[in-house]
Amino acid sequence: MGSLKRIQKELKEITLSHPDNISAGLKTDDNFYLWDATIIGPSGTPYENGIFKLLIKLSHEYPFKPPTINFITK
Repeated sequence: MGSLKRIQKELKEITLSHPDNISAGLKTDDNFYLWDATIIGPSGTPYENGIFKLLIKLSHEYPFKPPTINFITK
């Protein structure tokens, strides 16, 4: 399976599953290799109610090469 097909599959899975406190999706509709993500701090932790934005860059070698993830929120 090529990287684009794998990424499309994982995008569909995360869109359908709606994990708690996490959202992720394409930054723009025309680039499957650049994603935005948001993590909401879990209850009962120092991060509770925090909203943390991330930028995820996937390579054309994904999943054999890991993505680069940068926190946008300080």
